[in-house]
Amino acid sequence: MGVMTARPAELSWSSLGQSEQRRQLQPGTYRIGRDPSSELPIQAAGVSQQHALLEWVGGHWLLTDLNSTNGLWWRGRRIQQLLLCDGDRIRLAPTGAEGAAELVFHQPAQRPWRLLQRWGSAAAAVLAAYLIGSLSFAVIVSRLMGLNDPRSYGSKNPGATNVLRSGSKKAAILTLLFDALKGWLPVFWVIQYGAPLGVGESTAALAGVAAFMGHLYPVFFKFQGGKGVATSLGVLMGVNPWLGLAIALTWIAVAWFFRYSSLAALLAALLAPVYYTLGGDILWPLQSPLLGLLCLMSILLVWRHRENLNRLLAGTESKLGAKKEAT
Repeated sequence: MGVMTARPAELSWSSLGQSEQRRQLQPGTYRIGRDPSSELPIQAAGVSQQHALLEWVGGHWLLTDLNSTNGLWWRGRRIQQLLLCDGDRIRLAPTGAEGAAELVFHQPAQRPWRLLQRWGSAAAAVLAAYLIGSLSFAVIVSRLMGLNDPRSYGSKNPGATNVLRSGSKKAAILTLLFDALKGWLPVFWVIQYGAPLGVGESTAALAGVAAFMGHLYPVFFKFQGGKGVATSLGVLMGVNPWLGLAIALTWIAVAWFFRYSSLAALLAALLAPVYYTLGGDILWPLQSPLLGLLCLMSILLVWRHRENLNRLLAGTESKLGAKKEAT
């Protein structure tokens, strides 16, 4: 066990129609729920008999969901565990649920070092995301399959569309999947597993930007990267699978009808923030950091496709399926 701070932590809770209650915490284990035998009994709508467990672990307070019906909600998303920090607010039912109880954790003396720990976790996640994003799978897959470097032919862009111009559909599909995976993995990991480390949607957004920037400017390939279409799709899948699916279907529809990959990418990029806003608080929580992520990626995608845009306007852009000889 660690050493308690001079001022013990406290947990307060309240719900609609009930006055706030507060409990000073000593090292140990506290069950939270409607069960009267719980160490922290809460009689409120939506609270399960055995809702959550609060325990002192390694010098920290850890809150864990006990497979409750309505779960634990922190910063607009459901979590399984959370390493508590001073000021954390956790709802015992989804946002908008009438009469839901809310827990508030208090430990002011803990704030400086706990915040430093959170910042360290966030920095590690962002750095890892950039390094993963820096893996240029167009180049890696082409080398492994004995193909020419995609930076030497066609558009010279290390991406799935240019790899397709080599004539190998298998290489193009593998490039697409791995480029999407490296965008999906960091965002998904932070959203699903970052709460125990105290990182949330802001870190997920930064990790998404880092993975995307890693693809555009990869440290392992002299900062000469691709345009980021597949990686941005992976990031969107990490934010929400339905959002990613909507953008993927948009890209497919435009590419199918017009046969221009760049046009499909541009329209999908511009529509991503629109879709996210329209579906916000309906299909997924609307969170400002993630909306900022989508807007930034859209701007960068349009910028990276500026030459394609000029060729589209001039009528000289190559269509999907057009094969160019390697040089």
